[in-house]
Amino acid sequence: MKAYQGEIDSLTRRSKMSETSFLNLYKLLSDAPDPYPLLDAAVDQTVKVAEARMLESELARLREENGDLKRQVGEMSSVEDKRKKAEAKVESIEEKARYCPFSLGQADVADGRPDPGEGHPEGERAERRV
Repeated sequence: MKAYQGEIDSLTRRSKMSETSFLNLYKLLSDAPDPYPLLDAAVDQTVKVAEARMLESELARLREENGDLKRQVGEMSSVEDKRKKAEAKVESIEEKARYCPFSLGQADVADGRPDPGEGHPEGERAERRV
């Protein structure tokens, strides 16, 4: 019976020591700050960093596209300038053609053939022969 009582006493001490250790550990953990807000902030920062990297790559792509578009606008401006110069030259030539004695008639300007009767030597010859 003494051995039985000794075993019970031993189990009781072990139980009390386990409970005491558990309570000490619980007190330490209960005093520690809650890690959830810090973990949540870390996750938010990770998401923001990923978004920032994505936006940076998009910004680089858009800057490159912007440069290409500016180059195209510059090319279009030079083409537009050339077109305007050509139109001015056409107008100048048309103006000179109006006052030229060998000018083309209005009807013939449209089809590109000279009117034989209007100031052209071949036209005058053709009229004399008839």
